[in-house]
Amino acid sequence: MVSKINVKLSIAVICKNEGKNIDRCLNSIFNSIATLGPTEVLVVDSFSTDDTIEIASKYPVRIIRLRENWPHSPAAGRYTAFLHSRGEYTMCIDADMEMKSGFLEKALVFMDTHPQTAGLTGIIKHTILSTAEYECLNCERGELLPLTNKQLNPHAPAMLKSIPGAGVFRSSAVVAVGNFHPFLRAEEEYELCQRLRRKGYELWYLPYPVTDHHGYSDNGWAEIKRRLRRGFMTGMGEMFKVSAISGFFVENLLRFRLYLALGAYMVLGTMCLILGFFKPGFPLFWLLGFILMVLTLSVKKKSVQRGLLSIINNALIGIHIYIQLLFRIPTATAYPTNPIIIDLSVQQGCDMESNK
Repeated sequence: MVSKINVKLSIAVICKNEGKNIDRCLNSIFNSIATLGPTEVLVVDSFSTDDTIEIASKYPVRIIRLRENWPHSPAAGRYTAFLHSRGEYTMCIDADMEMKSGFLEKALVFMDTHPQTAGLTGIIKHTILSTAEYECLNCERGELLPLTNKQLNPHAPAMLKSIPGAGVFRSSAVVAVGNFHPFLRAEEEYELCQRLRRKGYELWYLPYPVTDHHGYSDNGWAEIKRRLRRGFMTGMGEMFKVSAISGFFVENLLRFRLYLALGAYMVLGTMCLILGFFKPGFPLFWLLGFILMVLTLSVKKKSVQRGLLSIINNALIGIHIYIQLLFRIPTATAYPTNPIIIDLSVQQGCDMESNK
């Protein structure tokens, strides 16, 4: 862990093989911090094999590379970022995001005047899912969960249960509750935020644009295969187990009830298929139930294909949750803490020490 210096804000770009996005992301960050005080930018890289590092090296950043043989994930990047952040506040942003100017000034004022706030976020626009007639915003599609059961008003500040995607955190609060869990391959923000809430910290939404997200679409077979390939569904199971051990079993049981129900129904289908050799009616009854679910979701999604994809996606997540209950997940402190560090802020005359 590095020694802390007097930097108000650290911005950690979490990336792996983001050569197509990293330049746009870093350019937007440096445009956004031009009028701020002392600020450092970290590029936390999961050992990219494309030109991500080459492009990032053009900027006055501190590159922190997870070693080749380490477990790689966004959670591991966030965990490592907070070990090396020098800022009073640390913002995590994915490399396929583009920072919107003006948010950071408002965020820092809010954090300074609300000492119980551990994290906050704002409006994130998903550009791939947006059209000329429709803006796909995180605050309008159910991604931000208000602390109360009331529906989120996207035009007013609100307390949240979690800070998904891009968010500004109070560095001392994150460290106090044990940092991100580096071995989770999904839902690491929610798991951390549960621990922050238990310690009495608050999480907030501010109705201002924070980033544009140029990431992947959440529709189609390709997205399901991507989630499987990148371990997202396994990560959901890892988070469920870790969080349950930490005392949040009931909260996550309610959150994941659809996944768990559909996963169990698919397992039941296998059993019915076996029993069908003796009682042919079992597979038929199961199939009728499956068709009914597809029709119900097809009406909701306004598409048979989307209804079927939704069931398959949610059922796969549920199955992975059950599977992960059988496996041991290492503790956060077992993750290595000696990454490769390339400090280009010093080489380019932007050493943060000079800003003290």
